[in-house]
Amino acid sequence: MNLKYIKNGFLFFSRLLVAVLFLIAIFTGITLAEDKAAVLKIKWVIDEALRMNPGLQAAGLSWDASKKRVPQVRALDDSNLEFPYSQTRVGEVQARLIF
Repeated sequence: MNLKYIKNGFLFFSRLLVAVLFLIAIFTGITLAEDKAAVLKIKWVIDEALRMNPGLQAAGLSWDASKKRVPQVRALDDSNLEFPYSQTRVGEVQARLIF
C-alpha cells in the first residue's frame, strides 16, 4: 500500500474522531449544566393537575361516596317472623308460621 493512502486514512479517522468527541463534549456539557430543579417530577405534575381541575376533584369525591354506599345497597332486607293467629265464630283456631 502506498504511504500516501495510509496517511490520508489516518487523517480522515483522526478528524472524524475529533468531531465525534467534540459533539459528545458539547451534549454532555448541556446535560450536566441542566438545572436539577427544572426537571418535572411526576408527583408534582399529578398534584398540580388535581388542584387545577375541579372535574377530577368532583369525580374523586363521587367515587369515594359510591364506595361508602355499597355496603348499604348490598345488605339484605330485615328479616320478619310473623305468627298470625285467628279464631272463627265456631271456635276453630288457625295458626301459621310465615317467614
